[in-house]
Amino acid sequence: MKSTLTTILVILVLASLLSKQTPFFSETVVKAQPPAQVSDEPLSRQIDRFLESEVERGKHRDRPERPDREREHMRHHSPEDRPGEPRHPDHREHERRLDEQRHRIQKMHVAAEHLQDAGLPELAHQVHREAEEQHQRLQQHLEHRHHPDHGPHHEVRESLQQLRNEVNELKREVHELRMILKERIPNSAR
Repeated sequence: MKSTLTTILVILVLASLLSKQTPFFSETVVKAQPPAQVSDEPLSRQIDRFLESEVERGKHRDRPERPDREREHMRHHSPEDRPGEPRHPDHREHERRLDEQRHRIQKMHVAAEHLQDAGLPELAHQVHREAEEQHQRLQQHLEHRHHPDHGPHHEVRESLQQLRNEVNELKREVHELRMILKERIPNSAR
């Protein structure tokens, strides 16, 4: 008896829903967006927006497999491999942020390659350089995190870090000088 009443009630509800105009239309209305306008926005800002959107898209996609070097680094520095070091939520959050930073750096290199392919070598070089600088900062952060500051080794590490910074600065200057020379040599040959 109950099942009969329930069936009748379901049929009546469905009939009343179908007799009214419901949102279940057989045709879907699509509103097309107008074609994209050429903006007066500077190219560097457009690239920044592109990189931000790539990062957002990357959060929703499966992450690509890490290169061997990063996998090896993570294996040696993962909390499971370090006895006596507890795994805290703060530590996991920190590791997640480091992974996001690595992913951003990877996306910057990909974007720079796309810029190179699009015929914008100067901008591509600038994006590559920024990605390398971020990678170096990340490496420095990891080194400081895994090596506590104590004893005479701290002074050696500071000196070594200072030398590394100077070498990186010299590399940047040499690269800039090469770019300037490349620009001037074709101009003087004409």
